[in-house]
Amino acid sequence: MPLLGMTFLPDVLADFAPGHPDARIELATFRSDQVVEDVLTQRCDVGFAIVSAIDDRMNSDVFHLDSLCALPSGHPLAERDTVEVDDLANETLICFEPQDPLRLDLERLMEARQLRPRRCLEVSLALQAIRLVGRGVGIAILDPISARAFSDMNLVLRPFSPLLGEDFALLTPRDQPVSQLAQEFIGVFRQRFSKATRLTWDRQKMINLRQIEAFRAVMIHKTVTRAAQTLHVSQPAVSRLVGDLEFHVGFALFQRHKGRLIPTPEALALYEDVERAFVGLDKITDTAREIREFRTGRLLLSCMPALALNALPTMINAFSERHPGITISLQVHSSQRVLEWVATQQCDAGLIGMQLVDPSVTIRPIASGALRLVMLPNHPLASQPVVHIDDLEGESFVSLGQTQDVRPLIDQVFQQAGIRRRMRIETQLSSVACELVLAGAGVSLIDPITADSYLSRGLVSRSFTPEIPFHYSAVLPAFRPPSRLVLEFLDELKRHLADQLAASSTPLTHNISE
Repeated sequence: MPLLGMTFLPDVLADFAPGHPDARIELATFRSDQVVEDVLTQRCDVGFAIVSAIDDRMNSDVFHLDSLCALPSGHPLAERDTVEVDDLANETLICFEPQDPLRLDLERLMEARQLRPRRCLEVSLALQAIRLVGRGVGIAILDPISARAFSDMNLVLRPFSPLLGEDFALLTPRDQPVSQLAQEFIGVFRQRFSKATRLTWDRQKMINLRQIEAFRAVMIHKTVTRAAQTLHVSQPAVSRLVGDLEFHVGFALFQRHKGRLIPTPEALALYEDVERAFVGLDKITDTAREIREFRTGRLLLSCMPALALNALPTMINAFSERHPGITISLQVHSSQRVLEWVATQQCDAGLIGMQLVDPSVTIRPIASGALRLVMLPNHPLASQPVVHIDDLEGESFVSLGQTQDVRPLIDQVFQQAGIRRRMRIETQLSSVACELVLAGAGVSLIDPITADSYLSRGLVSRSFTPEIPFHYSAVLPAFRPPSRLVLEFLDELKRHLADQLAASSTPLTHNISE
């Protein structure tokens, strides 16, 4: 899942890989449902996913993350020790897509207190939210791993009250023995996770909405099993939430008698107030959904990560400021998945990193450039303004995955030159490749926009010869005319991209013909 694949696992692999020089490691980042499918079909050894219920065909270990509030460094709330939910009123809130569990918890909490943000910008990846926060666009509630992985990006982190969080599971196939290599990797992961999520401040006793929901479900359905089914989570997750609530309130809520849960008198008294707080909440949720559906307009975009993480945040914020009645949803997928979404009309427009002919879509070229070689500043090749392919003989190389359109071009160039790279790690996202390079895994050839964005993170970018072209294109459904909103957005995107590339240290040539 992107939460770990783009922020945390590159560091884990950087610790793990040196001790296993002969192992071939592939890091693939997918949505949680795809991860579960890959584990069940044994296409991977270890998977990480946010799941509501654990399939009995998998082994699982559940981890919990308490969220933090990410703020621009100069924001007035950054002076406080803790950010309260009431502080979010009239703020620009950067939130995840509507089905995200953390967003649902936050929306329910704000609706119960009749709070509304000034504006909500939707993103699908934590790194997008962090870039927007770092540029002063708004504030975001994030998991601690993503927040701390990019805490150097002109933002500050504060505890958020009441506590919100989410669970993710480490998954392995039940019918397949876990290899010794996978067991060692899991051990390294556990050590890194324990350090990464340890809070640097004293956490106060606070009750969160998920604990109350779990308590209410157990009171209504009388068993943990039925409560878990109703909440679409695992039984251990419900037990943990109820246990956390008991810890925070300071008294027992249930007693077990012959396999049944018997509420204590204190639980019955607490439940009366809980039930009053939930009266009308379903109606409020339905009303809010209807309001959202009757806004002035909605722009659904599907985009490759390289543009979504680097070129779009500033442009989307400016576009949204000029069109406050428009809701923008930005979904991040591989270029191939973007094509599928556009062809099946699941979005209004797509942005990809390839050129092709496909009768189901209309392609509009935006910009073209050459792949850049990224490395740490202390790498021996960093002193060269241009790196020749011969210089990479025997170098540790972080490769883009086989599903990337540019991967065959890269492999062909090296095969024709007779140059052998040490390819021990590959990934399908250029941002993950840069994170691996930052972690010391080697060098990588990536698209020029992503390369330029990582200069501020400490990487250096060099020209590479022979040049390998990379193309950015907009994609529209072939059998549905684009709306005026889509056309205006694409026109502004061309101008914004031209300005960004002209100002960057990576020169590109632009093609904005239709």
